[in-house]
Amino acid sequence: MKKFLSMALVAYVTCAAPALAISEADDQRLNNGEGCPGCDLSYANLNGRNLNNQDLSGANFTGANLNGAGFYNSNLTDANLTDANLTNTNLTRANLNRIHPLNIEGATFTDALFCNTTWIDGSERPCP
Repeated sequence: MKKFLSMALVAYVTCAAPALAISEADDQRLNNGEGCPGCDLSYANLNGRNLNNQDLSGANFTGANLNGAGFYNSNLTDANLTDANLTNTNLTRANLNRIHPLNIEGATFTDALFCNTTWIDGSERPCP
């Protein structure tokens, strides 16, 4: 019985838990500032990462930790930010156009910096 429960727990963790890491290739692209349009970055820990001036259009950031990340002048058009942590992120001049409102549901924007940021409806958020 104990062996069965151990095997069941391993199967659950392996199959049911979300991936907590991004692919090595995508990580390399982000580190090199090449952008990563359409990448699956769901549940990735990108805490404090410099993602400035990158094309991240259509990327999936569902559940990602983006606390303190920099998105200065980055293209996040059509990205999915559902349940992402964007606390203390720099979204200055970032383009968040065409992000569906449901794709920011549960996202945390506490102390995020919006300055000349293109919002989901195409309007521009002026600097505070």
